[in-house]
Amino acid sequence: MSDDVARGHMHVVALFLSTISVDVPLVEEQTGSGCRATIVLQPLAGVPPDPPPPLAPVGGKEAAKERDEDGNGPRHQACRTAITRTLVEVGRPAKAEEIKRELQARNRQHGESTVNNVLADMIRDGVLDNHRGRGYWFTDA
Repeated sequence: MSDDVARGHMHVVALFLSTISVDVPLVEEQTGSGCRATIVLQPLAGVPPDPPPPLAPVGGKEAAKERDEDGNGPRHQACRTAITRTLVEVGRPAKAEEIKRELQARNRQHGESTVNNVLADMIRDGVLDNHRGRGYWFTDA
């Protein structure tokens, strides 16, 4: 594995770590072809885990307060996190229909249009690429 590919994989690890928290230390050792990694996840001392995002209000002023600069609410961010976690768990590029099936299999259910919109946003944001039609996967940047 080249250094550039390894850096790309570390980007995936960083994205995944941004989606989880732990209450107790966890240690996992993985061996690949030509490398080995020991991963230690530790709770941040004195920092409680992030609460799940609140459900977005349906409309009105409260809904506007809950939205980010692109107009997306907490459900959009929850779907983005679910897609990131699911792709990491699948471990390879996946087409939109497979991502939707995998989300459902993992009880991470989001509407079809929400998943489609989030995938498009993740491509626009440079997080994902649709690798020559073979499926969505993380960019190497």
